[in-house]
Amino acid sequence: MLDIQNLTLKYGQSQILNGVSLKAQAGEVTALMGTNGVGKTSLLKAIAGRHPYLRGLLLWKGNRKRTSHPLTQQRRASRMSHRGGKSFQ
Repeated sequence: MLDIQNLTLKYGQSQILNGVSLKAQAGEVTALMGTNGVGKTSLLKAIAGRHPYLRGLLLWKGNRKRTSHPLTQQRRASRMSHRGGKSFQ
């Protein structure tokens, strides 16, 4: 369902993610855990199309995803949960 391969993301000159790969299948529970500042929220923003990634491949249900139009990003952002709310839709 979700397949991320070698994702690299930067904020300005700061490299936030480098070569992140992840697979999540339908019917499975996948957790993204780590200490503060390691890029968890940045990865979720890239998945939601809210932040462009520099390199890598992001597939959702077999279709390649890219950063989208700002209005689409805003709609998707409203579906994201932060710190203990409802699940990511």
